[in-house]
Amino acid sequence: MAATKSKPAKSTPTRKAARKRAAPKRKAPSPQRPDVPETPRNPMSEAEKYEARKERERARQAAQSKAGRDIAEDFPNVMDRAARKRCDKSLKAFCLEVFPDKFKKDFSPDHLTAIKKMEDSIVGGLLFALSMPRGTGKTTLIICAVIWAIVTGRRRYVAMIGPTAGHAKKMLRTVKKAFETNKRLLELYPEAAYPVKRLGRMNNRARGQTYEGESTYIEWTKNHIVLAAIPDAPCSGAIIEIAGMTGSVRGMQFDSPEGETLRPDIVVIDDPQTKRSAKSETQCQDRLETIQGDILGLAGPGESIAGFLLCTVIRKGDVADSLLNQEEYPDWQGERFQLVYKWPGDEAEKLWDQYAVLRADDLRGGKKTLPTATTFYKKNRRKMDKGHKIGWADRYDKNKGEISGLQHAYNLLFRDEEAFWCEYQNEPRDPFEDAELLTVEELMAKHSGYERGVVHPSADTLTAFIDVQGKCLYWVVVAWRSADFSGWIVDYGAWPDQKITSFRLSSIRNTLAKKYPGAGKEGRLKAGLQDCITYLAERQFKTPDGDVHRIRRMGVDVAWGEMNDTLKDVCRTHTYASTVVACYGRGIKPTQAPMDMWAKVAGEKRGVHCIMRTSKGGGRHLLSDVNFWKTFVHNRFATASGDKGSLYFPKYKTRMKTEHKMLADHCRAETRAHIITDQRRGDVWSLPTSKPDNHLFDALVHCAVMASIEGVVLSEHAKPVRKKKKRRGYAGSLAA
Repeated sequence: MAATKSKPAKSTPTRKAARKRAAPKRKAPSPQRPDVPETPRNPMSEAEKYEARKERERARQAAQSKAGRDIAEDFPNVMDRAARKRCDKSLKAFCLEVFPDKFKKDFSPDHLTAIKKMEDSIVGGLLFALSMPRGTGKTTLIICAVIWAIVTGRRRYVAMIGPTAGHAKKMLRTVKKAFETNKRLLELYPEAAYPVKRLGRMNNRARGQTYEGESTYIEWTKNHIVLAAIPDAPCSGAIIEIAGMTGSVRGMQFDSPEGETLRPDIVVIDDPQTKRSAKSETQCQDRLETIQGDILGLAGPGESIAGFLLCTVIRKGDVADSLLNQEEYPDWQGERFQLVYKWPGDEAEKLWDQYAVLRADDLRGGKKTLPTATTFYKKNRRKMDKGHKIGWADRYDKNKGEISGLQHAYNLLFRDEEAFWCEYQNEPRDPFEDAELLTVEELMAKHSGYERGVVHPSADTLTAFIDVQGKCLYWVVVAWRSADFSGWIVDYGAWPDQKITSFRLSSIRNTLAKKYPGAGKEGRLKAGLQDCITYLAERQFKTPDGDVHRIRRMGVDVAWGEMNDTLKDVCRTHTYASTVVACYGRGIKPTQAPMDMWAKVAGEKRGVHCIMRTSKGGGRHLLSDVNFWKTFVHNRFATASGDKGSLYFPKYKTRMKTEHKMLADHCRAETRAHIITDQRRGDVWSLPTSKPDNHLFDALVHCAVMASIEGVVLSEHAKPVRKKKKRRGYAGSLAA
C-alpha cells in the first residue's frame, strides 16, 4: 500500500492572542455636556461674506502700501565716494561730474571766474553781480550751483528769483528734472535723489513717504520743493522756493517738522529784468528797490543773506547796469564779462569789412555755411586775428562753417549790431548817442587835477545854482576865469546831504520831508531853500595856496507853479539876497524868436541869451535860453584841455575812479536835435522817455548863466571895443 503525504499541521494561536482578537476595543468616555438647549446656527449672508473679504483685502493692501511707502529697505549707498568727495569740495568738479552733457566745451576764463564767485557766495556768504554774454550758459550754471549748495548741505533754504513768475517756474522744473532723472546725481547723492525717484513723478505720493517708519516730509510742488528728511543726510529737509521779481517776494519762510521757522539763507537771481522792463525807468527803479529791500531782507531782521545775480545789460541805466556799478552798489561786487575784450587793429578791420560783403553774398545765395567768406577768412586769418582778445575761444558753430570764436563774434555783430553790444558785450549803445558830445567816461576823464572842493588857482569868479525838486534840492558850484570862460566844477550835491556819491531822486532816503518833519510841502521847500542858500553863501572855498573864495552869484530855480511866489520870496528876503537871483529857463527853439528880438521892458538888463528883469513883488528875476546854454556848456566840455574856454570835472579820488559818475550821467541824460530853419539854426534839448535824472546838469548850465551876468566872457561873445581917436598934440603924444 503506497504511502500517502500528510499536510502540515496549522499552528494553533495561543489563548492570549485569541483573547486579544476576540476582545472588542474600548471607546473613551464622551465628555459630559451641560444640559443647555441648542440654538439654531445662522449661516453668513452673502453681503457679510463680501464685507469680510473686502476687509481682508484692505488690510493686505494697507500692509503692502506701508511697505511700499517706506524707502529705507532698499535705500542705495554712494556708488563712488572718491568722486563725491571731489564734488563736495568744488563746484566746478560737480558741474563736470554730474552734468557732463551740459558742459561739452571747455570752460573759458570768464566761466571759471563766475564759478569761483558763485562758490564764494555759497560758502562765504558774499554778494556778487555778474553780467555774462547771451548763450554762455549762465542759467545752467545757476541751476548747478543751486543743486550743489543744497546737496552738499552748505545752504538749507535757497530762494530762486526770476524776472517773471513763469521764468522762475521754468527754472524750478529744470531743478526737479535733475533730481528725477540724473543718474550720476543719484549715484553720488542718493539721500537727495532717491526719495525723489521713489515718487515716480506722482506728487501725491509725497505725503505718505516714510523712512524706517517715519515720514520724510518731502514736498514736490510747482513753487517749492522740500527734500526728504533722512537721518544724518547733509541735505535733509533742504528747501528751494521760487518767485518772480514782480510777484510776492516778501514773507518767504517755512516751518520745519521740529517747529523751527526757517528763512532763506541764500538768494539766486537769474536776469532780474525783461527787455520791456529795462526800457522803463520806473520799472527799473521798482526792481532795484525790490532787490535791495525785499530780496536782501528775506533772511529776517538783523540777518545777512548770501546771493549771486547773473544778468545781461539791455540799456544804460537799467537794473543790470546799475547793480554792476561798484560805486553805486558796492555790496554786489559787480563784474562784466564780454564776448570780445579787444578787437583787431585798423588793418584787420578793412579785411573784416570785405568779409562782411562776402558773408552777405553767401547768405543771399542760400549758403548758410558761408563757404566764400570762410575761405577768405582762412586765407587772411593771421592778419584778421592780429591783436584781438576774446572771452571764450571755443565758442563757435562748426555746423555753420565757423572756425574760430572771433569769426563767430563778427557773424553775430554783422547780424544785429545793436543786439550784439547789449547781449554779448554788455555795453549797450545809447540810441540817442550824440557823436559830437563827450561820453560819460570821457567827461569823468577830463578833470582839473584838483579834487572836489578845491578852487583852481587861476579862477576869479565862483557861481552856484540850486535846482529845486520836491524831495530835495540839487546844487552845483563852479569856478570861472573871467578872461576866457574857462571853468572848473568845484563841488556839487543835494540838500539834505545824502551821504553817498551816487543816488537817484526817486530813491533818496534823506528827503526834505524827513529833515523838516511836520512841515507841509510849501513849508519844507521854503525851509530847505533858506538853509541851502545859507550853507552855500557862508561856505569858504580855497585854492591850493590857501586863497579864500566865496560865491559871487547864486541862482535858484523858482519855476514851480503854485510854489513860484514862495520861492521868489525866499530869494528876495534872504539874508544873502544881494547874491541870490530867481531864475526861469526858457527852451527857445530855432523856429521861435530869439531873446534879442523880444520887446524890451523898462529897467531890464540883457546879456548873452539872457535877460534880467525886475519882479512885480520886488527883487529881480532872470530869464535864460536853456537850449543855447546847454549847447554852450557841452561845447566847453568838448574844448581841448588847456585851451581857453574849457570846462573840467573835479579829479576823482585814487580809489574811486567812478566818484563823479552821477554828475556825468546827469550831464549826458538829455538828447539834442540840430534844427535848421531859413532864419537861423540851433539845438533843441529834451529828456528821453525813460526820464533819467538831469538836475545837476540843469544846475551846471545855470552856473554858466550866472557867470555871464557877472562879466565872464568867451572871446567870441565879447563885444568889439571901439578905439578912441587920438588927439594930436603934446599931451596926446605923451599919453601914447
